[in-house]
Amino acid sequence: MTTPVSPSINAAGQITNADVAANAAIEGTKLQFLQAGTSALARTQQSKSRERVTPEDFGADGTGSSDATAAIQAAVDSLGTGGGEVFFPGRYLVSGPINVVNDGITLRGKNWNSSKIISSNASTKIINITGNQCALDGLSVEFSGSMPLTTDAQAISVSQPNPGSGTPHGENVSLTNFSVRNAGVCVYLGNSYVAHIGNFQLVGFGQAGLFFDNWIDAYVTQFVIQASVAASAGQLGGIFAQNTQAIVATNADILAGAHAISLTGSSAYCYFANIYCDSSSQDPLFIGSGGANLTKFTNCWFSGGRTGGGYNGASLIQCEGIDFVNSTFVNNGNHGAFVGAGASRVSFDTCRVEGNSVTAASGTGHGISIDSGASDFMIRGCTIRNSLFGARQGYGIFFNAGASDRFIITNNLIDGNRSGAINALPANTSNWVVDDSNIGYKRPVISANLMAGWVNYGAAAATVGYIKDASGFVHLQGAAKGGSIPGTMFVLPPGYRPAATHDFAVNSNGSFGWVYVTADGNVVVASGNAAFVSLAGISFKAS
Repeated sequence: MTTPVSPSINAAGQITNADVAANAAIEGTKLQFLQAGTSALARTQQSKSRERVTPEDFGADGTGSSDATAAIQAAVDSLGTGGGEVFFPGRYLVSGPINVVNDGITLRGKNWNSSKIISSNASTKIINITGNQCALDGLSVEFSGSMPLTTDAQAISVSQPNPGSGTPHGENVSLTNFSVRNAGVCVYLGNSYVAHIGNFQLVGFGQAGLFFDNWIDAYVTQFVIQASVAASAGQLGGIFAQNTQAIVATNADILAGAHAISLTGSSAYCYFANIYCDSSSQDPLFIGSGGANLTKFTNCWFSGGRTGGGYNGASLIQCEGIDFVNSTFVNNGNHGAFVGAGASRVSFDTCRVEGNSVTAASGTGHGISIDSGASDFMIRGCTIRNSLFGARQGYGIFFNAGASDRFIITNNLIDGNRSGAINALPANTSNWVVDDSNIGYKRPVISANLMAGWVNYGAAAATVGYIKDASGFVHLQGAAKGGSIPGTMFVLPPGYRPAATHDFAVNSNGSFGWVYVTADGNVVVASGNAAFVSLAGISFKAS
């Protein structure tokens, strides 16, 4: 027996204050809905209710007790090509991927603590987005089982499944206010364009937190990525990018894993700011094969690599145009930063490098280590010290044996390092500048290769040589004898030559002599006494 209906009908013919049976069915098209807002349009209750769908509308169990894969897929598919929203009010167990193929679809939960999608199948993706202008918000996505997952299973995948087809897929996505736990790869973005990713956490992964693969343009902000302390965790890195361009990542904490940030395969035009990279098992920043170009790090922290014989805070193996501004390299296993032979146009500007060589043998790890052949770099306005973490850092700046060229080291504070400020600058270099006053380092004089019968005078006279100061002026020194007059005493290398010929009066065996220096570097004794010719006082601006 059902409870009778006792309606009240007002003057407008509307039913009000009706008592309806609990099991009564009321057709949504017969009920009117009017929002409280000004100028709101009247709609049916059915129209209002269908603004978004839930997996429960298609038979899903929202407690996580039974498989909801088919129901969730049906809810997503029901939106068709017009887009719309699927709302997840509870917890859902899935065993296969949820495929979002149509454009303009949003998957939304209450928040990542309340709304969860949990997969029992670690051999496939959980959320697979190939539609454009799609979004995910307020959800937790995770694989069940022990953490970290050792497969490469992707929790969230956004991609163009058929690169080169000419049809856009996976473009202009938004992933916000979400969490991923226990995945091989937490978020994969491949072969497409434009993503906004913000306010999220990625915890416990075997391969990578954010994996950018041939992706262009992404803005990533306000996030925490933490691999796991397990040796198998985060093997590629917290952020791993290959063949990727224009990634902006800001305001983050990236912890554990092999690397915090790893760039490879000609990635370029990226910007990282206010990112704390700590406790990596290997190099917190690693730029490897294929490298990266024109990428900047501002207000970043690099600390880790305190395993085995030690790793570097930043290893720049193959790259061009990498800039560090106001960044810190501290408490790393080996060097604070390593500039490899394949790296060029690297700069360190107002950075702090301190207390490295923590697990390497004391004194073998340095503040900044320059590999043989690395050129075109700058270290300016940095503090490179050794007062923390056991004071094991060797040299502030260390040059490995071999020629390096075209570098600038200026206005730095380098003190307290176990072995000294700088070991020895490479010989036969050009266009390098060292500001001695700030690092306590005396620039070496380069000995001249004498010719045409000229030899060093010996006795108390200085050896014939040349040096270039911080302002780019070349100074000659020493005295020679025995050569031909007129004749060339030696030739200056490029970078030490004047723009035009300069003439100088010199002391020649107690009388005046004449020496001139040409634009092609010839130091010519034009007149004087071959018994003694001094070059003291000869100075000019290098071209």
